Amino acid sequence: MINKIRDKLKQEPAYANESASFLYLIRVTLLMMFVYYLALGIFVLAGSGIDKTASYLGVIVLALSVINLLLLYFSYKLHAGTVLYCLLILTAVISYILTGGFGWRASFHYVLYALLFVFWYNPLNSIKAKVVSSALVALVVSIISLRTPLGISVYEENDVRLRVVIYGNLTYAAILLSVVAYFYCTQYIEAERKLHLYNRELKKLAETDPLTKLNNRRFAEDELAELEKKYENEEEAVCICIGDIDHFKHVNDNYGHDAGDYILVRLAGFFRELMKDRGFVVRWGGEEFLFAFAGVNGDDAKILLDDLRIEIENTEFVFKGQQIRITVTFGLEEYDRYSGMQAAIKTADQKLYMGKESGRNRVVF
Repeated sequence: MINKIRDKLKQEPAYANESASFLYLIRVTLLMMFVYYLALGIFVLAGSGIDKTASYLGVIVLALSVINLLLLYFSYKLHAGTVLYCLLILTAVISYILTGGFGWRASFHYVLYALLFVFWYNPLNSIKAKVVSSALVALVVSIISLRTPLGISVYEENDVRLRVVIYGNLTYAAILLSVVAYFYCTQYIEAERKLHLYNRELKKLAETDPLTKLNNRRFAEDELAELEKKYENEEEAVCICIGDIDHFKHVNDNYGHDAGDYILVRLAGFFRELMKDRGFVVRWGGEEFLFAFAGVNGDDAKILLDDLRIEIENTEFVFKGQQIRITVTFGLEEYDRYSGMQAAIKTADQKLYMGKESGRNRVVF
């Protein structure tokens, strides 16, 4: 039953450009007001006896609760802003009438302040409209206080019924404020969560090569800086390697750029497998890839790269029925904490070109 009521209250707005969460808050508020004023009206009527004024107030409260229910019904057909303005006007009328009957101490005006927070919750309202509404609520409360002598009530000062009304109103206003605060908190938390996910996705997109799905140079620059910081005072070795596909231009010229893309994607798979639990590999640019071995010395890294080089050399790449053979040349340098990471990258790049000039398809260390 509760789930059905909640689902009904969460029903999408009649107008697509409105906030569903804002309308949901309005509907929850209207339902709470209906239930509370219905209970209050029954309480006043049940305890009125022959007191005509109390009976009159009880009937008014019941009538106002029905109006709240009607307003809840129209929330599925009208603009959310229209419903909220009607609710503010209705609550102002309720506060004025019931404060005149039960006295200022009954605290009916507190509900207006709670509704003001509902008004501020509306993401479509301008700041100017919210400030004006706040001023109007303050004016209405001031008028009610001026028009209602303190202590005047249909109940005597020591009548337990007056205390029930006072404490009931204070409790209701506190619950309503708590509900509004809950909506504010959940909206803020949800917005923060979405922003975090969105920023994380943007960062991932910015740091990922769209073709090979490897990380790109931007990612590498940040990671290399972290790696340098991490191993600055460590005894473990760090190695930097730059690999380049031999005669890659010939692949594009002879087989087409789609074939070149296919080779890059296939090689990315080889590289990713090699670097699993050993560091990371990125597409450094064009047909160049940078490898960062963490906790692997130069001799061990050279063995790994030689095995990879031979595996690639012996692999027959087939693209649309065409057999393609490729080789890769690697320049490898062990990081020296005294020279720095940039020096290691520069030296690895120089060794790569030494390998190119000396025949390609080799690891130069």
